[in-house]
Amino acid sequence: MAKPNNIPVGGIESLEFAPAFFTEGAMPEDSAWRKVPKLAEDSVTTTPGDETKTEITAEDEDSPWVTVNSRGSADVFTFAFMDFEPEVIAELFDIEYSPATSKMVFLDRIKNANLALRFITRPRNGVKKVTVYPNTDVTSREENGYTKTGLIQVTADATIKTFTTTSGKKGKKITTLVDEDGNPIDATPEG
Repeated sequence: MAKPNNIPVGGIESLEFAPAFFTEGAMPEDSAWRKVPKLAEDSVTTTPGDETKTEITAEDEDSPWVTVNSRGSADVFTFAFMDFEPEVIAELFDIEYSPATSKMVFLDRIKNANLALRFITRPRNGVKKVTVYPNTDVTSREENGYTKTGLIQVTADATIKTFTTTSGKKGKKITTLVDEDGNPIDATPEG
C-alpha cells in the first residue's frame, strides 16, 4: 500500500470500551474491549476544552512581553446508542441488575465510569483510523421522548484525561492509520 497522503477519514465502523489504562504499554488485549451497540447516527463528536491565553505586559512597555497559555476544561468525546444491552448499561450507569429477570434498578447517583474508548473509522481509500482514549470519565443519561415514532437513546459524555506515553510524557489519545484488514500502515519516509 502507498504511504498515507491526504487520507480522508470519517464515519464510525465501531466504538468500544474497556477498563481505563494509565500507561501506553498497558493497553488491554482485543478480547477486553466491549462494543457499544447500535450507535445513534451522527452522534459521535469531540468537543475541545477551553484554553485561555493571557498576555502579560511589563509596566514600562505598551505591547505584551509574554503570552501564557493555560488549559481550562478538558476535551469531551460524546456518543449515543440505542440498544439497551444490560451489560453495557451496567458499565455506564450505577444500577443493580438481575439477569434472571432483566430487571435494572437505577440508583440515585451519577456514575463516573473510568473507561478507555476505542473507535475505528470506516475505510476510505483503503485506510481506516483507529483512535484510543486510554483514560476517560464517562457520565451517561437517557435522552429523547417516549414518542410513537422515536427511540430512547443513551448519550454518554467522556471527559478525556491523560495517560503516560512510552516516552514518559502526558498524552490524551493514540491514533494509528491501518489498512482495511487492521494492519498498521508503514509511513516511514522513503530514501
